[in-house]
Amino acid sequence: MMLIRSNEEPCRGTSPHERRVLKRILLLFYFCEIAMWISTLCYNYVPASFVHLSAAFYLVILLTQVSFFHFVYRLTQQRADEVFSFWHYLLPLLIAGLQEVWMLCVPFDVTLGLVESKGIPSAEYPVYSVYFLFKIKMRMIYSLFYTVWALIRIYRYRQAVVNYSSDEERMSLSWLKVLVFLALVLVLLPLSIVFRERSYVFTAMFLMPFMVVLLLAQFVLLCYNFITGNYVQISLAGRSVEGV
Repeated sequence: MMLIRSNEEPCRGTSPHERRVLKRILLLFYFCEIAMWISTLCYNYVPASFVHLSAAFYLVILLTQVSFFHFVYRLTQQRADEVFSFWHYLLPLLIAGLQEVWMLCVPFDVTLGLVESKGIPSAEYPVYSVYFLFKIKMRMIYSLFYTVWALIRIYRYRQAVVNYSSDEERMSLSWLKVLVFLALVLVLLPLSIVFRERSYVFTAMFLMPFMVVLLLAQFVLLCYNFITGNYVQISLAGRSVEGV
């Protein structure tokens, strides 16, 4: 167990500087989500455009998970020496960059065929096909990893707040758990492609609309609670942490 002592009580909202940081992270998350859904439309209806922008779309898909976790990370920060590593953002850039370089070495029609066929590998470029078609599974891995990590941080943060927070302040953390739950559902729904054809996730009548509704609920939840300052922030000033 960890006992946290501070010169200040937990408070709702944050300093103006911290709110600006959170706002930038939130805007990045929204931008990535919008770009991700645009990529889905391009994949289905404008495959040639999707191929041209494939590496950029791949980057924003991975950054969606990173920015979501970064937002939760800042809200649940307990120590002044906690620093969000730049590697969280650099690794998606390296992965997307590798795809872009590899695509330049492969005929355009090969990648276009992978998209138009909804996942039938190229006999001439089997290794490239596996890498290119692995993207949606990579997104699931990223999503699951960061969602579980976010849940762990929220649980630990709640334990710290409960040590000296009022019931009203504890309730400010409830929406964070709902937020992560929605993120987890959005991760698990596309897992249906593991047991069905790859095109199923894009063509199922119920799946895509349901995911859009969940995504909108996630957006509203994030926006409302950020704007109203409905979250508990433990001051990092003067804090000491003691192991018990």
